[in-house]
Amino acid sequence: MPAVAVNPSSTSSTTVNSPPNNNNPNLNSNFAAAAPRLDLKHYLTRPSEHLQKYPVLLTAILNETVDGNPDADFLHAAIEALGGLQTVAQLRTFQQAMGRGVPGKWEWHDLVTKEMRESLERRECKRQSIIFELIKGEMAYAKDLENIDIMYIRPLREADPPVIPRDRLESFITDVFHNFAELHAHHQRLVEKFHQVQTEEFPVIRSVTAAVFDAALNFREAYMEYIPNYPIAAYRIDDEMANNPAFKTFVEQCVRHPDAHRLDMKNFINRPIPRLLRYELLLKGILDETPEGHEDRVEIPQVLEVIKAIGKDTEPGVVSAKQKVELWRYNSNIVFKPGEWIDMDLLDKNRSLIHTGRLLRQPDGGLEWSGWSELFVLLFDNYLVMTKAREKDGITKYFVNRRPIPLDLLTLVNFTDPPTQRGAGLLRNLRGGERHNTTDTSSPSNLTSSSSTGASGLSSSTSTSGPGTSTSTPADTSRTDSRSVYPCTIHHNGRMGGNYILYAESSSARSEWKEKLEEAVGLRKVVQESNKVFEIETLSSDTFLVPSMGLGSGDRGDRSAGGLGPSYENAFTGKVTCSVPFNTPDGRGLVAIGCAEGVWIGFRHDSRSMRRVLHLKMVTQCAMLEDFGIFLVLADKSLFAYHIEALVPSSPSSTHSSQTPQKLSGNKDVYFFSVGTLHGRTLVIYMKKKGLDSIFHVVEPVVERINERSKAPQGLMGSRFGFNKTKSDWFRAYREFFLPSESYDLIFLKVKIAILCAKGFEIMDLMDLQSVTIPQREDPRHASLAKRWESCRPLGMFRSTDEEFLLCYTEFGLYINKHGDPSRHTGSIEWEGTAERVALHPPYILLFDTRFIEVRHVQTGRLAQIIPGHDVRCLWDGRSVNIPAPQTPSGPNDSDEHIVQEARVHAVMNAVDASVRNGYGGTKPRAVAQHVFELIPTIPLYLPGSLASPSTMTYFPQSFSPPHSPTLRPNTIYRS
Repeated sequence: MPAVAVNPSSTSSTTVNSPPNNNNPNLNSNFAAAAPRLDLKHYLTRPSEHLQKYPVLLTAILNETVDGNPDADFLHAAIEALGGLQTVAQLRTFQQAMGRGVPGKWEWHDLVTKEMRESLERRECKRQSIIFELIKGEMAYAKDLENIDIMYIRPLREADPPVIPRDRLESFITDVFHNFAELHAHHQRLVEKFHQVQTEEFPVIRSVTAAVFDAALNFREAYMEYIPNYPIAAYRIDDEMANNPAFKTFVEQCVRHPDAHRLDMKNFINRPIPRLLRYELLLKGILDETPEGHEDRVEIPQVLEVIKAIGKDTEPGVVSAKQKVELWRYNSNIVFKPGEWIDMDLLDKNRSLIHTGRLLRQPDGGLEWSGWSELFVLLFDNYLVMTKAREKDGITKYFVNRRPIPLDLLTLVNFTDPPTQRGAGLLRNLRGGERHNTTDTSSPSNLTSSSSTGASGLSSSTSTSGPGTSTSTPADTSRTDSRSVYPCTIHHNGRMGGNYILYAESSSARSEWKEKLEEAVGLRKVVQESNKVFEIETLSSDTFLVPSMGLGSGDRGDRSAGGLGPSYENAFTGKVTCSVPFNTPDGRGLVAIGCAEGVWIGFRHDSRSMRRVLHLKMVTQCAMLEDFGIFLVLADKSLFAYHIEALVPSSPSSTHSSQTPQKLSGNKDVYFFSVGTLHGRTLVIYMKKKGLDSIFHVVEPVVERINERSKAPQGLMGSRFGFNKTKSDWFRAYREFFLPSESYDLIFLKVKIAILCAKGFEIMDLMDLQSVTIPQREDPRHASLAKRWESCRPLGMFRSTDEEFLLCYTEFGLYINKHGDPSRHTGSIEWEGTAERVALHPPYILLFDTRFIEVRHVQTGRLAQIIPGHDVRCLWDGRSVNIPAPQTPSGPNDSDEHIVQEARVHAVMNAVDASVRNGYGGTKPRAVAQHVFELIPTIPLYLPGSLASPSTMTYFPQSFSPPHSPTLRPNTIYRS
């Protein structure tokens, strides 16, 4: 075939084949266009190829040169110089390749002449090869770190449409790639030092230890931050791939990138961890081949010590991060029944998992012949959760079987009962009855052992294994199984609680569960005490007394038997029912407390200053109109108004000191009243009943008439009962309306009022008396909640955000939007107790069960604190015309920092340790003191790190980079 020279002026003989068909112009055109590209590589390699010919030609000339010819010395020098030049060129090619292409795969012997290799000892050749491998590996590692930015970070930021939503992208990049750029900077400098040493000393390098030692000291802190973050990074990648198809596609495409080497994203972010181990291996290899007397024999062990210390010091952080990831996986995989979701705050940075184990549960009483079913129990540092584990497609889901138990309400009852046989479960059920205890469960002393009434049979095959061992599908065990199991009785002191019996497979397993439960409950108490939202401040500790429950009728008047005499009988005040703080015109801070026997007033926080100022019976409500100097009190269904100067005179010559009270209600049938401000008016609204209707009377105080000197009582009735019968003296009628429903309370909103009634929440405009009921029970969308609304009484309505309100009922809460429709897919929030009152101290609501006060965040409904007590009651819920309406935080981060520090809630509970005993040396309590207190918000003191099991780690582990909770999707998994 004919040949065509590409470049006639070139001395090269390189040619390309002519086109196979000269008659085809298109083919000729394509061939002509392709020819230069085919020769480009040739032209680029021409200099190096030509340079390689010189030593061959010069050697041939030298061989033909006769002895004594002066050219021989010059030829020898030229050949050696050209050989050195070729070695330098190859070394530079290798360094520029950075691990890519054919030059990136060269080894030390590929760059060293045979003569040089033969001139060195075999041991030294091996040492140089390991040093070369160390340098080559460092170059590839630095390039991989650089590729993280090239292959992942830049494309994620530049993607349009975005692969990850913009609002989550930066947090994702931080969580996954963390401080990789800092690592890349350190190792790029190390590569540059290696190249400098190679350039100066190649092919025989004396040592690279100094460069590695300096780098190890400098990159230590960067690794201390990066390595503990890897479990979090891996979890974020897995979580994003499982929930974001676009991201999964992006990762799969990146695997095909030329520089990815068919490795995925997790392999790249894991590269720094094995690299430290690789340093140890290579440095030990160099040390083994280093001759005696060489400085590396001393310096390499020092470098190894520094590198090993990095790995050892990051272990606590890695363990802590793995524990956090385990918590996040549980948070994602715990599945609640529809409408029963509970925010257990598992993403909190201080959350920890104390213990896990497989359990066996007996049927809930009755003559059931079915076997025991397997449960998987998780003991967090705030909740005990019983679940059923089910695996599908390699993912284990944990279906909640029983309502999670807050550790604040968990009591360990009995762990000493003898073992029982699994086959005896039926007999135990015959004795057990229903799960809910019919006796008083408010005190652990009333709880029975494993054979008690109200126990729910649960059997435990205790295990400390994590989620990896919980993936087996629960299977029923034959009721004829006669293996011994060891009962453990615990008690849930909540509305939906009672006794639970757990069964351990061995005595040691039961002991371990007891240890872990005691540990978790104890840690919870410590943490809550250090981070409690509210603390109790005493208003009165021993003024208000009620008879002891153990005081029989025969004891009351029998002095000879050590009973209480008439003087002690008169000390009983009856139950405290209400209170209100106020300030007198002269600036004194006082508090009024109402009870069954009247009203007491005293200085705040000075129990001894309490004095009875009103001898009224059955006081149930009181309020203060400070701007008008009027004290309102509801006693025995009659509403009275007193001038505060008549109760607490500022001076003996006060103009109102002898003024008689005024009765607002007329007949004796007022059930409740409420005071507030609407459209600039101070109003008092009280409710009477007429049949099934609620009649509301709205009156307005008149400041001019209040400040007038009192008039003489009008007629016999006024002088006989000591109050002015005429309503128009201090108050004038403003509105009157009725509601065809039973009503429980009335709340003043910003421009309207809300009436809490049997129908729900009636929102009314007082100007035109138009109203609307929320929620809409007739709406078919709310059918699942309709029965709950009918069975529970409304307690309160609070603004949770700018667009939402929280409706509080006796058993649950519900978020609604401005239209009155449920606004959150999580459904209702079930209270732990049965609330009798609810109060707001932003950003928290306080729910009053007789056994405890339940404190929850108003925006999330998350349980924040449990304040236990006996016969707990709310006295004042913060409503007053003189206290500004509390402002709800605008966002989740605007909460504790802006909490109002003044008390907004008063309560009372029986002071068990302050029982008053008889005066004749008896030991039986004769009266119980009622502890009246206010709730003061505290400044949270967060502990430094997660509290985990003391048996597995220290209480306050040192962590250079504590794992943080990522911005994850909330757990919204429900059973279908």
